[in-house]
Amino acid sequence: MKQVGRCGRRRRSVRQNRIQQGVSQSHQPVYVKLLQWMKENVGNSQWKSSVWQCLEPAYFKDTGRGLRARKNIYPGETIISIPQQLLVTVRTVFDSDIGAVIFREKEKWTPQQLLTIFLVIERHRGDMSPWFPYINSLPDEYSTPLYFSASEMELMTPYVRSLAELTQERFSKAFTKIRTFVMNCAASYEHMFRESDVRWAWSTVNTRSVYLQTDPHPVLILDPEESHLALAPFLDLLNHSDCSQMSAGINVKSKTYDIITQDTYKKNEQVFICYGSHDNTKLLINYGFALPNNVSNSYLFTL
Repeated sequence: MKQVGRCGRRRRSVRQNRIQQGVSQSHQPVYVKLLQWMKENVGNSQWKSSVWQCLEPAYFKDTGRGLRARKNIYPGETIISIPQQLLVTVRTVFDSDIGAVIFREKEKWTPQQLLTIFLVIERHRGDMSPWFPYINSLPDEYSTPLYFSASEMELMTPYVRSLAELTQERFSKAFTKIRTFVMNCAASYEHMFRESDVRWAWSTVNTRSVYLQTDPHPVLILDPEESHLALAPFLDLLNHSDCSQMSAGINVKSKTYDIITQDTYKKNEQVFICYGSHDNTKLLINYGFALPNNVSNSYLFTL
């Protein structure tokens, strides 16, 4: 009899989670407006007609909001394809109003810091922002260490707590740098940059970005912790599974950010991607959640 390995057993568990019938959210105004905005900002009619045939927003009991299959999906299929002009990248920031100030002052920034500045400004502009339908689809807060109370921090093991504290320190330094820059060089934006606003924007980038190579630039610091990233509307609704098999990246021919799955899904099942081979400590610190029976989990022992 063939024995099933750890990931095989996890796949059966994930499969059981998939077949829980999520409740479609595609009729919700926030998603209707998001999809309408995406279609209006893309000129490729073939992309417009095909991209929504595969996935739809849904709410699931175990994972909250996510994306489910509109049809049966098979290995090798492109499950999502986002045109480059809809990605939020450092180029988006450079081309915005604040980009001129950044170039003028010649201060160096990590891509995460730049995307944070951009999100704070565009969020405050409300429906006057061309990015409003996307920003309005984002969560209002997150479950990462930047939102932990003192009592919640005390519940962690010393090792995990030390990592959470490092995350808080990294944000604190970024906030001070951003706040100082705005006060000194872009005073008209100062009222937008409260700590809570910057925390939200920083957490959005940290938890929802996809990997995208960042090219060198005179104003960029390519810190490995805060570089090579982009925000991808709609795609960021996909939840993580430790056993999901997929590939992702820019399709040079179509100029889209594509995800190709190597898994099989039935219609109405939740579709997953893999954020990486992360143990539960890294998932908690970076994304604000942990997985039961995580095949990538590890434990630290001190001898």
